[in-house]
Amino acid sequence: MDKRVRLLIMILLLSGILMGCWDRKEVNDLAIIVGAAIDKGEEEPVLLSILLMVTSDAGGQGMGSKSEGEMVQSSSQSELLVSAEGETIADALSKLQEKLSRKVFWGHNRVILFGEELAKQGIEEHIDFFVRHPETRLRTFTFVTKGEANVLFETEPVLEQSRAEMLRELIELDIGLRVSLKELMSELNREGEVTAMPMVEQSKLTPNLPNPGFRLDGLALMANGKMTATLSEEESRGLMWIQDKISQAMITVRPDEGEGPVSMIHLRAKTDMKAKIENDQPVIYLHIESEDDVLQNASKLGLLKEPVVKQLEKRAEEDIAYYIDLTLEKLQKEEKTDALGFGNAVLRADPKWWNQNKNKWEEIFPTVEVKKDIKVYVRRQGMMKQPTAVPKEEVKEE
Repeated sequence: MDKRVRLLIMILLLSGILMGCWDRKEVNDLAIIVGAAIDKGEEEPVLLSILLMVTSDAGGQGMGSKSEGEMVQSSSQSELLVSAEGETIADALSKLQEKLSRKVFWGHNRVILFGEELAKQGIEEHIDFFVRHPETRLRTFTFVTKGEANVLFETEPVLEQSRAEMLRELIELDIGLRVSLKELMSELNREGEVTAMPMVEQSKLTPNLPNPGFRLDGLALMANGKMTATLSEEESRGLMWIQDKISQAMITVRPDEGEGPVSMIHLRAKTDMKAKIENDQPVIYLHIESEDDVLQNASKLGLLKEPVVKQLEKRAEEDIAYYIDLTLEKLQKEEKTDALGFGNAVLRADPKWWNQNKNKWEEIFPTVEVKKDIKVYVRRQGMMKQPTAVPKEEVKEE
């Protein structure tokens, strides 16, 4: 009897293995989405445009045309752009699915673009679709576009095979703020939080290329899910310094008596933000440290002596302070919007004071004093300590 029971158990276990993947999805049965753009529709509230990866012999050649609020375009053999309007994203997607022979699949989506006009109306209800959908990846990067979002997907890819991959690679270079779907969802759910999202626009790589590529151009500020203001590239860098989101950044400074520029790169940067309540008023303390390497010395300064290195460090500290002051001027004096996280810093420092004054924070924020302590350390001056294009007798050592 024991042998029969053991044999029955083994058969049941093996049969489970032999059944295979009951819920498998064949690639040739899927319309794989690699990018999504959401715009304000002409006839209905939402225009959804999805960029599909063409696998096997799927897709078509040439360009389609707009028809009854829907658009099907193909600008390359590897990708297909399809669009439809609807009451919601889900409604527009269902209309697209009716015209596609394959089931749409969100599991490989890389980027989500929100058009400028739609962002001004609000994106919270559209984020709801993505966070509820079981196939959505929370690591997907999000952007606000200058103008219509779907236009960016109509360009030919440069260097990469996919337009969506171009955007993903661009944001992963750490030259701008990156915001994933998970981060965006978390920040939008915080009461009174102002969220910053990277803005992207078309830009030609060279004048000879017929089709433009992409470039990051500042930040969009979202209050209560709606785009209320923008920051320029320089103001965006200041915000990233304050929020400790600088990974690497290149700067060019002109030392005293140098008669030429020196370019350096911030390799390791750290910002520590703390708040204190002094005389019943909040004060923000920013302690910033950065370790830099010299990339190019186009001045007449030799980099062997400590006084020269100190000059470079001082100019780099002034450069960081310049960007921070620009951002503070824009957000405290012009927009009067706390997109810097000062409110959260005050809450952590003194919850009692915050609870007593949070309803007046919009009035208090423009008056908050910010004290900066910036330290830059030039760690490496390169293998050539002397400027290569300057005669030795003209090199200045201090």
